[in-house]
Amino acid sequence: MLPERQLEPSSSCRMVNDEQTKQSSLTTMIFDKLQQFRQAVYNRLGKTKDAVFELMDAVLVSPSVSSFVSLSLSPLFRRQWPSVYAALEDGRPLRSKLMRLYLEQIPTRPVRKFGVLTQS
Repeated sequence: MLPERQLEPSSSCRMVNDEQTKQSSLTTMIFDKLQQFRQAVYNRLGKTKDAVFELMDAVLVSPSVSSFVSLSLSPLFRRQWPSVYAALEDGRPLRSKLMRLYLEQIPTRPVRKFGVLTQS
């Protein structure tokens, strides 16, 4: 009878697993950042934040918006259509804080400076 051997994964299998782990980790990180951003937006929407947030989601996924009534028919807006008007009328988002939050999401790249060589 032959002794049992533990098979170790080849280096290419380990590389694939490492890549999958990195990709999964990156996806989780992006999703977490999106959740944090959405929560931060929600916290700045004022007293009708639930309706305004659903309205924003409806706008984002609608191919075209022809009226408030069409937005109220979106599956993401779970309220009656008059709630669209009420949300917009009663909602007082903290605009300056929202704008600051939006601007923070724009990635910044370091400025690269290149020297120019000249001959005299």
